[in-house]
Amino acid sequence: MPPNTKLHQFYSKLHIYCREHGVLLKPWRKAARATLNIRELGAPANCILYAKVSNRDDGWWGINKNQFQKLTESGRDWCLVLLAGLDEAGYLFTHTQANTMASGLSQNATEYIVHEKQTHPLDGDLVPGLSCSNASCLRPL
Repeated sequence: MPPNTKLHQFYSKLHIYCREHGVLLKPWRKAARATLNIRELGAPANCILYAKVSNRDDGWWGINKNQFQKLTESGRDWCLVLLAGLDEAGYLFTHTQANTMASGLSQNATEYIVHEKQTHPLDGDLVPGLSCSNASCLRPL
């Protein structure tokens, strides 16, 4: 499945879940540029999601440094979601986990590079299907 299709499906399902639970889901207006990857969850969740899709089957993500910095500097609760493989699985990282992980990642001029098989350990929670909750931004459907 193409990455943009998987990202669209993720946010479509999340939108339905949020609507059913009275949570507003909208683009985050402070993103460094217009992006499909970052959404803001309103009350009661009040957090920002940065979702990335691997462009390879073995889990390989580029995390944009500018977007990451904006999220970190926002002072808001946020989560990083790395959608993996061909099914609806993904890794969920709190902002604390994401910041810890980023400090040890390889990087290029614009991205932190996360590779599922080489990043030991991926300390995020592997979740079989994703949605929002007040406690952790996301939980299995």
